Amino acid sequence: LFRSTEGYRRLLSRGITTVGVAGVSALHARTLENARADDTPLRLCIALSTTLIDEAAARKRAMLPAESGVRYGAVKVFHGGSVSAHTCWVTEPYIGIENRFGLEPARSQKELNVLLQNIHSAGLQAWVHCNGDCEIDMVVTAFEQVLRTSPRADHRHRLEHCSVMTPELLRRIQALDLVLVAHSYMLEHGDI
Repeated sequence: LFRSTEGYRRLLSRGITTVGVAGVSALHARTLENARADDTPLRLCIALSTTLIDEAAARKRAMLPAESGVRYGAVKVFHGGSVSAHTCWVTEPYIGIENRFGLEPARSQKELNVLLQNIHSAGLQAWVHCNGDCEIDMVVTAFEQVLRTSPRADHRHRLEHCSVMTPELLRRIQALDLVLVAHSYMLEHGDI
């Protein structure tokens, strides 16, 4: 991808100017940086894994102010399951699968609150993987606490996928100015 002029032309013609890579290790981040040529017209935004919050903050501080090629400042949080595997945690059972409500995340509400507070306090953006309405509710609840105790304008915390939503969740998300990064699951899988 980082060496193909034709590939760049196709992406740029469709308005794609940035590639995001989420949940990577420090080694993978350096590999991506080294693979990107200085004249690459696409920006690379790297979100490190949750074990590297301090590293992500240090890399963000080390970026040059005018740097536009490689950006740091985000942490990818995996919280919840997958729609396609029927593992995202939902309040209503999956259609055609009796008593199947997915899996509760391994992380408790308290642990999620602390993790998101740590990311937020480090001045970073959280990219939180969450699909089911129950796991989305946990994430929104955590952000309500984080942003109430430590308000920050233009935080740009993201909810990745958000496949199973309710009007109430959408209202709460909007009130917090969280960014929704929708996925095409519904087009892929239909009403499940």
